[in-house]
Amino acid sequence: MCVDGLWLGTWARFLAGSRLAPFVPTPPEVCRRLLQLGRLRAGERVVDLGCGDGRMLVTAVTEFGAASATGYELN
Repeated sequence: MCVDGLWLGTWARFLAGSRLAPFVPTPPEVCRRLLQLGRLRAGERVVDLGCGDGRMLVTAVTEFGAASATGYELN
């Protein structure tokens, strides 16, 4: 977005209310596969940036035995 010749970065666009993309939930089977590919082991900690509704975090704790899960979401 350009205002009076000034380029506004991603954060500025977000704060101005111009969303970057719609929320599309990750299917449960994709969550499981991503955690398998990441080789998540029981007792490890998980951090998810842009976690949405947190379904990846819930799957990590309930099905993979993660010790803790922290998610960050702007919206």
